[in-house]
Amino acid sequence: MATDPEVSSDVSRRAAEVESLVLRVVAELPVVDLHTHLFPPTYSRTSGIGLFLSGVDELLCYHYLVAEFFMTAPRSMTPEAFFALPKQSQADLVWQGLFVERSPISEASRGVVTVLAELGLGQELQARDLNAIRQWFAAQDPEAHVENVFKKAGVRYAVMTNVPLVQEEARHWRPTKTPFSSRFRSALRVDQLLSGDWPAIQAALQLEGLPASADGARKWLDGWVDTMQ
Repeated sequence: MATDPEVSSDVSRRAAEVESLVLRVVAELPVVDLHTHLFPPTYSRTSGIGLFLSGVDELLCYHYLVAEFFMTAPRSMTPEAFFALPKQSQADLVWQGLFVERSPISEASRGVVTVLAELGLGQELQARDLNAIRQWFAAQDPEAHVENVFKKAGVRYAVMTNVPLVQEEARHWRPTKTPFSSRFRSALRVDQLLSGDWPAIQAALQLEGLPASADGARKWLDGWVDTMQ
């Protein structure tokens, strides 16, 4: 049975319009990142421990990129030797191996390229000038940089994974809460409870004067739920 050319043309046109609309909505719609290991800038300034990680060295030392680096690294560079190096030296090796000696074509390496290009560092990237890229990051105000990144990424806010069993994190909630912007939301992470890591649980209970029992763990959990709300 023959199809009316006008009907066929109208269907094709409408399909193209729908596709264009969907692409535009997806590109413009703010998203919520429900599971991250991100912390706000205030988590570094108040403690000095460095839970807030930022800069190109942290990007380059992302575990996907480190794993990719070891696929091409010389045999003399063992994981033990690599991780014994300072973070900047680790980043130097990854940069040289994956971005200078080779083209960044993997998903992880292209992610770094995309980030740098979106931040206006295309010229430095093309020149493979890692020091210039570092200088740019070092000149950024942390709060303003986070806001810029979230806007460019189209992220409304990110949900942190807060582990109160880790004292470096717990100190940002008790005795007083470390303030952070609305770009971050809290989420209570209790992997140790679910996996039965009793030494870690017992240490946390003892720190708060609670009995080392299921009832003590329940009270501890109730207390942290109230704290993080």
